[in-house]
Amino acid sequence: MFNPRFPGRRIAAASACAALFLAAAPAAVPTQASDAPFALPTAAAAEKKTSDEKDTDEKTPDEKPATDKTTDKAADESTDEPAIPEPTTDVGREIRARMDEATETITDKGGLIGMAFLDRETGEVVCNDQCQDPFALASLSKVFIAEVVGYTNYERPGRKGEIEAGEGDMPVEGNVDAMLRDDMIRYSDNDATNALWRNYGGTKVIDSVKERYGLGDTTIPNSDWGSTQASAADMVTFFEGMLERDGGMSEVETRYLVQLMYSLPRYSYGNADQNIGLRAALPDEFIGVKGGWVDPKIRTSAGFFGEDDRYVMAVLTRHVSPTDFTASIAHVFPEGGASVEERGDEAIRQAGSVTAADADAGGSATPWVLALLAATAAGFGLGWQMRRNDA
Repeated sequence: MFNPRFPGRRIAAASACAALFLAAAPAAVPTQASDAPFALPTAAAAEKKTSDEKDTDEKTPDEKPATDKTTDKAADESTDEPAIPEPTTDVGREIRARMDEATETITDKGGLIGMAFLDRETGEVVCNDQCQDPFALASLSKVFIAEVVGYTNYERPGRKGEIEAGEGDMPVEGNVDAMLRDDMIRYSDNDATNALWRNYGGTKVIDSVKERYGLGDTTIPNSDWGSTQASAADMVTFFEGMLERDGGMSEVETRYLVQLMYSLPRYSYGNADQNIGLRAALPDEFIGVKGGWVDPKIRTSAGFFGEDDRYVMAVLTRHVSPTDFTASIAHVFPEGGASVEERGDEAIRQAGSVTAADADAGGSATPWVLALLAATAAGFGLGWQMRRNDA
């Protein structure tokens, strides 16, 4: 207990008590920045919301027909083709924003680019505005031919030319069509492609794949396999369906085609560098990919990567240089890989919370100092009054 003969101690004690009280008061009622994630609505915000709802309810009859016309117009436009899917996660929105930036850069240089990305684990699809536009595929169309060879189990169409599902496993002994397919995918061999194109019905190959996988944007304008056109969205749909075996290809053939696409060497038979597009832009990923190019106007790249082939992506272009082609994909994933697991919604939310907390801590330093000074002054005043009363 303090000795009343020493009033300075009593003054100090009162000061400490007052300071402790003022320090504990803010802690008892937590505060949150208005712009922090998941901030509770303030009274002003609630009042504004009520006012906005009231304004909406009180629209005049003259305003409503305009809204209806706009809705009807949008409905008419939506019947022409499916709407571009909107991202549903923070990661998806980040990818979409980067896609839009890359698209703007390509467009400013006079090129066109369609981009589509699928996270097979979450089902989220992210596209740019041109993801449903048709592009010439060039050698990327070889994956359609390879799928039909596997789907038929190397059984060429009969007299009627119908492409039908094969039975049994992959031939044990050497098979000419199997070897041709290997060269077509791994080395992008055009001679092997021409032979398989003839053996399996030409344009009927595209018709079969389009029907079995539901590829609404895929067409072939003539008898040349290289003229096949598809959208980036269609290519993502195709690879997703192939991996899920939705098109009827056997499990053995599916695994084999996936392995072929993972095993592409650096250079094709024509000594062309195949390390462009997805594989060049995502060095941290092991990618199953096929590309196509016809200089100087066509460059395409599509495939899958990640654990259990989690991600599927397609990038199709016209009038885009090899450098810009790869750079546009690298811009979408500047870390060198998808890394969606490391950049998930929860991590983004936590990062936002930490940033907001740091901002609150930095901004509240001055009020704390002023509060402590005020508490000290009040304590001295209280202690002095106690001393006078004792006297």
